[in-house]
Amino acid sequence: MSSSTVSLVADTDRQTGSGPAGRIRAEGKVPAVVYGHGTDPKPIAVDHRELDLAFHTDAGRNVIFELDIEGKKMTAVAHIVDRHPTKNRIVHVDFLLVDLDEVVSAELPIRIEGEGPGVKEGGVIEMIRPSVQIRGIISKLPSEIVLDGSELEIGDIVRIEDLPEFEGIEYQADSHLTVFTVTITRAAELDEDEELDEELDEEAGEEADEEADETEEG
Repeated sequence: MSSSTVSLVADTDRQTGSGPAGRIRAEGKVPAVVYGHGTDPKPIAVDHRELDLAFHTDAGRNVIFELDIEGKKMTAVAHIVDRHPTKNRIVHVDFLLVDLDEVVSAELPIRIEGEGPGVKEGGVIEMIRPSVQIRGIISKLPSEIVLDGSELEIGDIVRIEDLPEFEGIEYQADSHLTVFTVTITRAAELDEDEELDEELDEEAGEEADEEADETEEG
């Protein structure tokens, strides 16, 4: 799934400074600035609820915005997003103007679908890298990297080179870096040890019975 596009109307009448910014936030808006393609930075404000909803679409932080700036449609991405340290509220955004055929860098989350034999047998997926840096044509960026986990066994290691390929997209990380592993849990190890002990006890018991029988026959 490619990055989706969300329309936002930009208020261009806002004043700059901490005082006006506070008043803008009180009105349910987010102070922002838009720049790129050789244009001067322009202060704007956008609706907080609409902006927050955009970041909760499938595209996440890689959502593409169509900004309506004084009646002119401009394509942009959220280059920098500042949030309140405790309330998680968006307090400021830097919008970067882009073209849909432009090559950009982005960080995509990695998600595993399906439960393989390794997990069913008591193993767990240890995520080393929950996201990956990519570079590619903005209109072709997937919203996430999805991996099929239905055949993963305990001991399997998935590396960057094992991630799916996309047209016009390149992974920026070293191909040999580990993304995740399927490891056995301590509880599962204990269960295996107990099963092994039981098997050994049974074998020892059978051997003792055989020796006893041989002694009686002798």
